[in-house]
Amino acid sequence: MLPAMVEKDTGPAVPTDGPSWSAHIERFNRDRLDEARVALAVSAPTGIGAGYVVDPGRMQTAINQLGEVIDRVERTLVHAGGLAFPEPGLDPVSRNSAANSEVLARRAEEFIRAFLAQLQQARATLQAELDAYRRTEDDNTVRL
Repeated sequence: MLPAMVEKDTGPAVPTDGPSWSAHIERFNRDRLDEARVALAVSAPTGIGAGYVVDPGRMQTAINQLGEVIDRVERTLVHAGGLAFPEPGLDPVSRNSAANSEVLARRAEEFIRAFLAQLQQARATLQAELDAYRRTEDDNTVRL
């Protein structure tokens, strides 16, 4: 029996205290991806003629979970895109601090966009594999 797959989080998309938002996202996604790996239920081949076993229901659950992760990352992007760093003062250090903060915020946004693209690709790949599996199952069922 598998543990519960996902519990709905009603907290903010970006934590306001504690670890940085990137650590929060990384931990959340690592947990979901670990659950997705378990949900795929793929067993190694054993013996002659043995193959892989795919549970389409659990695979769909993994795809849905990736969708939830993608939604959370997209919400994080909304927050990251709105970051502004006004100069706290008129001195050169304050101006430099604000400029550096802007650069770091844009880099974080680029990282999140790249991560989002990877997640979307992973979900699309899993969905394509599941669709191909279902087509094969349907074809084989019709022949019997």
